[in-house]
Amino acid sequence: MRVLAIGINYAPDLIGVAKYNTELCEALVAQGHEVRVVTAPPYYPDWKIAPEYRSGWYSRERLNDVDIIRAPIYVPRRPSGAKRLLHHASFLLSAVIPLFATAIRWRPDIVFAVAPSLLSAPIAALAARMTGAASWLHIQDLEVDAAFELGMVRTSASMRRLVLGVERRILASFDRVSTISPQMINCLLQ
Repeated sequence: MRVLAIGINYAPDLIGVAKYNTELCEALVAQGHEVRVVTAPPYYPDWKIAPEYRSGWYSRERLNDVDIIRAPIYVPRRPSGAKRLLHHASFLLSAVIPLFATAIRWRPDIVFAVAPSLLSAPIAALAARMTGAASWLHIQDLEVDAAFELGMVRTSASMRRLVLGVERRILASFDRVSTISPQMINCLLQ
């Protein structure tokens, strides 16, 4: 199969979601599948893009037989709620072109999105629909719940309903949604 994956973190980032994304893609390649990834340059845990990845433009590399396109992003020095939102929005905007171009030219069987970043998930669902591929969203982190719990998003009832409604629409736009634990499945079902 051809698998096109999108996720904001990938090796050599030092965060759990990068480890997950990298190991999943490499395992798929080891099983004979072709995998291409759209991701950001590594920036975590320092919240600073690694010097060898600082270009301000798109870059390509091949790591362990996985083809990777790195899209430029805004990385805040001190991430606050608003700055994190801008950070994820910048990935959404910069990932659109390489994701759609790869999907249209390469014609994947599956478009696989990993949240974080949930904000970029809708473009994965759209790329899958445009090319007839299956769409799959895997949730590593309940970003919306965390944003409310940490006070990163205003907690007025109407804002909460709006944001949860958007999240629900994003989840419903995928053929398959998965996550990492039964507790997270229950949160998503609610």
